[in-house]
Amino acid sequence: MEFPIDSAIRIVEQQDRENYQGAVDFLGYASLIPDDIDRLYAKHTEGISTHLQTPVARAAGGLYVLCRKHLVIGTLSLFRLHSMQCSRETRAAVEAAGIAHAIQTNPEMFAVFQQDDGSPASRKLVRQAFTSAKLFPPDTPMMDELKKFFHTASLLSHANVLTFGRHFAAGATPGTQTFSFQDLPRRSIERDLPTFMFWMCLAHLSILVAADSVFPDITPSLRNFASDRATVFERFRRFADKAKVQSHIGNVKIPALRPSK
Repeated sequence: MEFPIDSAIRIVEQQDRENYQGAVDFLGYASLIPDDIDRLYAKHTEGISTHLQTPVARAAGGLYVLCRKHLVIGTLSLFRLHSMQCSRETRAAVEAAGIAHAIQTNPEMFAVFQQDDGSPASRKLVRQAFTSAKLFPPDTPMMDELKKFFHTASLLSHANVLTFGRHFAAGATPGTQTFSFQDLPRRSIERDLPTFMFWMCLAHLSILVAADSVFPDITPSLRNFASDRATVFERFRRFADKAKVQSHIGNVKIPALRPSK
């Protein structure tokens, strides 16, 4: 099959391959941290699977599988230098964890979740029920912590001046600009790539910490998982210290690193 030489789709696909390898080469061993977190998701799913005895528990477990999917797609997007897509995936993961906690702790919210058939009426009920205040209640510290990531990911994934501007750079001719399909400019990779990876990974580690609140009756039996999670967290901390990640992306403040649970 032949494709048009000037096909933007084919050009970006090739750029994605090159950028992915370039990101891995630049990050070195640190590029494997998302793989460590992916394995944590797998271990958590394996550990809780036999304990999910009710429809609501199985739905919550499925939502955590979805979080793992968002980590994978988010990492691929970031390494291809599509930070906005990475932020969308991270936001979706945090939201899924919030929904998992909400339906586990509130039968009425599970009923709304279960009866969502995509109709205008059911979608209205979902919007009213699953607000950020209810997904990330302040009286549950682990969930309240996720609210910061949800807010950050929203700012970095919605169409706004910050995300729009990341696609443009000054052109060779004064007064002109060039457009890039990637929104993580090559000129700022050394600063921005470690920072984006830091907050993406920290969001997912926080989701896995929040699992203790989502599955409180199961968590005590997952001793090996807790130990593995602490090990990955310390590896991640060393990366953060060495990389000297930025505290902000543009004017958006990045959630800070806290002690492992």
